[in-house]
Amino acid sequence: LNPPAPPPPGQGEGGGGGGGFFGNPRGPRVQPGNYVLKIAVGDKTATGSITVQEDPRIQIVEADRGKLNEAIAKTYALQKSAEAARKTMTSLKAQITTLQTSLKDNTDVPKPVNDAVQKLSDNLTTIQKKLVVGPDNSGGAGPALPDEPRPLLQQINGIAFGLDSYTAAPTADELVRIDDLSKQLKDFLAELNKFIAEDLANVNKQLRDSGLQFLNPGKPPEPPPQ
Repeated sequence: LNPPAPPPPGQGEGGGGGGGFFGNPRGPRVQPGNYVLKIAVGDKTATGSITVQEDPRIQIVEADRGKLNEAIAKTYALQKSAEAARKTMTSLKAQITTLQTSLKDNTDVPKPVNDAVQKLSDNLTTIQKKLVVGPDNSGGAGPALPDEPRPLLQQINGIAFGLDSYTAAPTADELVRIDDLSKQLKDFLAELNKFIAEDLANVNKQLRDSGLQFLNPGKPPEPPPQ
């Protein structure tokens, strides 16, 4: 299994990005069993086998291991989906910034177009903050307020860190939390994709009508499989 995409520079451990306090997100650990390895370099390949064994100090029945693996797989799917959304928003934000820079040098751009692009940027920032911690522009004013909700990806990475820190069946509270995070992520992706399908599309129409560069959102991020 491949790990989720790492956060961009400056958003790794302690940087307030995808990993936050828990470090960069990663894929689940390989479970005990027999595996075939294949290494390819250029046109040359090599294969071999490896046996992964559990730490002999860990005692867990197979039924509980199955429950743990299922919970880890669900959380990993949430991480991958959330990371895809983060990458989409990061790309869009960079495109908008580049566009705004070019618009400043073009005195023929109608004011409504400039205003529409700025509003689009502001709305995207609002949506981004629901998923990841934004850059700290407070000048070191201190941590977030106690009642400020934690970004969704930080919450997902937190539950993943918890499941990865021990070998036992997940608790009932953890299972409820995973289901809740799945619903939150589904709602978030619906909001993001509506923003792309409506707000972004409307601004792109204005840009095209004015003969200007338009924004490419790429493939809409999808929710994890149920």
